[in-house]
Amino acid sequence: MSSYAPLLAMCVLLFFQTQFVIAMACGAIAVLSVVVMYLYLRLARQLAGVPTRIVEAHSRDEEVMSYIVTYILPFIAVAFGQWQQQVALLVFFLLVAFLYIKLNLIHINPTLLLFGYRVYEATLDDGTTFNLIAKGRTTRGSTHPLMHVDEDIVLETRA
Repeated sequence: MSSYAPLLAMCVLLFFQTQFVIAMACGAIAVLSVVVMYLYLRLARQLAGVPTRIVEAHSRDEEVMSYIVTYILPFIAVAFGQWQQQVALLVFFLLVAFLYIKLNLIHINPTLLLFGYRVYEATLDDGTTFNLIAKGRTTRGSTHPLMHVDEDIVLETRA
C-alpha cells in the first residue's frame, strides 16, 4: 500500500472540496500505509541479518519512472466530475493494485525511494536471485547482513 501513498495524497487534493469523505479516507490510508512501512522497516533493520555476499546487483530504480505513468494517465484523462468517472478511476486503481501484487512489483515503490531505500535485483553467493531492499548503494562483491522478508525479498539489516 505504501507505493500508493503519493497517489492517495494527490487524491486528497483532488477530492477535498467535492468529496470530503473520499479525500479523508485516501489521506488516512496514505498516512497509515507509510507509518506501517516505516515502522516495519525500522524494526526489521534492527534484527540480526546473516552476512551474505552479493555476487551481482542491478538497480531497479529506473522502473519507477514507468510506474509514474500510472499516476499521470488518470489525472490527464478523467475529469472526476461525475460519479461514473470516479468509479472508472477506482476500477483503474484496483486493476493496477491487482497487477502490482500479482507481478510482485515490490521494486516499484516511490515511497521506498523517498525513505532512502533502493531496490536491487541481487544474486547472492548461493546463486539465488532476490529483490534486495537496501538503505544505500549495493555493489558486486559486497557483503551485507540480510534477512528474508518474503520468498523473493531480502532486506539489508544493520547488524
